[in-house]
Amino acid sequence: SCWRVGFPGRPSKSSEVCQHTHSFILMTLLLTRWTPFVLILARISLVDSVATMLQTSSARSLRARARASHASQELIPPMIILQRGCTGSSVVMRTARTLLSEVGVPLFPTQVKELVKQSQIEKNPWYTPGSSLADTLRRAVREASEKGQALLFNAYKIKAWTKNAEEQDLNRALLDLKAKIVVVHRENSLDTVVCEIRDCFKGTHGVPRGYPVDDEGHEDRTCFDRRFNSASKATKALVHTDYLEKNLETAGSYGQDMLDSLSGLGFNESKMVSFENLVGYEYSFRNLHASTRTWMKLLSSLGIQADESRVLAVLRSNAQSYPSPEPHNETIYNMDEVAATMAPKLSGWMLRM
Repeated sequence: SCWRVGFPGRPSKSSEVCQHTHSFILMTLLLTRWTPFVLILARISLVDSVATMLQTSSARSLRARARASHASQELIPPMIILQRGCTGSSVVMRTARTLLSEVGVPLFPTQVKELVKQSQIEKNPWYTPGSSLADTLRRAVREASEKGQALLFNAYKIKAWTKNAEEQDLNRALLDLKAKIVVVHRENSLDTVVCEIRDCFKGTHGVPRGYPVDDEGHEDRTCFDRRFNSASKATKALVHTDYLEKNLETAGSYGQDMLDSLSGLGFNESKMVSFENLVGYEYSFRNLHASTRTWMKLLSSLGIQADESRVLAVLRSNAQSYPSPEPHNETIYNMDEVAATMAPKLSGWMLRM
């Protein structure tokens, strides 16, 4: 009968050798005093066989661990840009997505801008009847993570000190998911107040801001839709100057209030950045490096350590591509009254004449 001799290091090739031939060779070697050499060959063959078995076992173990890791894949922390209305959230989100993609962060494609806004929950693709905001957020993060992508979205506000059970549940979900959050604040509070009036935002704490009007001073109820209607670009804000100081103070505290709320929840690494610094490069090359530094701070707060030269290159390609913000007489109906109110003690630098 015959038996199979394997050759270590080769695929599955082998040679058929008859047993009596093997016995003859072995006897010949023994008679010629090659016994030590034969023993060495036998030992080498044994070591090779054991090594091959160990390598095969190790490879199987690695594959098994990889499968287990994939099955229990850790969720990728969501990235949230926390920004109040009328503070340039659309342009910030658009540029953030561009920069994150450019520096190699795979982003989950979604059209949902404010994923955790209660008033829009039924428009959320991860919502099912009876779901909470926390439930929809967890589903969205899980789906993105399964695809190896990060979820990026806007949030209007996050309340740390709340008695609302829905908001408390959302806060726990944000902590469990290890969310990365950055606050964007608009420094020019007058721009914020004027935008809020033109968009028909309700007054904060019952303090009226004013109301939107057309060029002739008639009330204009186009509100937020004016942004999508070229015929409504002339909508202006008729500002209640008696309450202007209080409204400017309220708008000026939006950013710090949000940062304090995050700190109260334990998000101590979150940072606040200036909207004006983020978009300054769009108006002038002189602002390019300041904008780059601010975007680097924003990305860092989202947990991304980006290559600054790549960020600079992206911003440079769009530098000085937009006109500077328009003077306020284009957006404020009672401009003279507002200017007179602000001149004595309010921040005059906010007013563009």
